[in-house]
Amino acid sequence: MRFHAAKLTIGLVLSSGIVLSACGTNPDSSGPTTVRLLTHDSFVVSQALIDQFKQDTGISIEVTTGGDAGSMVAGAVLASGSPSADVMFGVDNTLLSRAVDAEVFSSYTASDAGSLVPSLREDTAGGVVTPIDYGDVCINIDDAWFADHEVAKPTSIDQLTDPKYKDLLVVQDPASSSPGLAFLLATIAKYGDGWTKYWEGLNANGVKVSGSWT
Repeated sequence: MRFHAAKLTIGLVLSSGIVLSACGTNPDSSGPTTVRLLTHDSFVVSQALIDQFKQDTGISIEVTTGGDAGSMVAGAVLASGSPSADVMFGVDNTLLSRAVDAEVFSSYTASDAGSLVPSLREDTAGGVVTPIDYGDVCINIDDAWFADHEVAKPTSIDQLTDPKYKDLLVVQDPASSSPGLAFLLATIAKYGDGWTKYWEGLNANGVKVSGSWT
């Protein structure tokens, strides 16, 4: 089960941007055009959709994944000025400042920016990215496991330090994962100066930190 209580979630604005000094095929030149897309490793799009895009626009897409969003941004920062891609997709608002400060992106305004969801239109980091989606980061629960073991499911992150949930929580590494960083920021927002004490409680209760989704 995925639950969405405000105490358990933090919003992420997902963005894409044109990478500074990228050198893909010139869209104005004759012949095939190729755009190199750098994205996170959980990005999924069907080949049929990519083929349809090429049919509609004449543009081919080469997709390269750069690990979790944090790893992707870190790699783009290191390659700033000499990137391996033309467009980066999937940078969220927890990581965006790193890319902007390193001047990873070129200024760009999408031709249909006026059709963006009104609440996202200002999230362009000064006109260098295009916000495209908004999502919640949530704790996922295995309903069957809790039912089989006759354990009540937690309903707030306060309960995750309870010994009845010892060794049951896995979170993603905030150093490399945007959901992991979002969860960390959510605990800081909730507990203020007491956030480190909360994490000490999670640690004592056997929390595991994973470097990836699997």
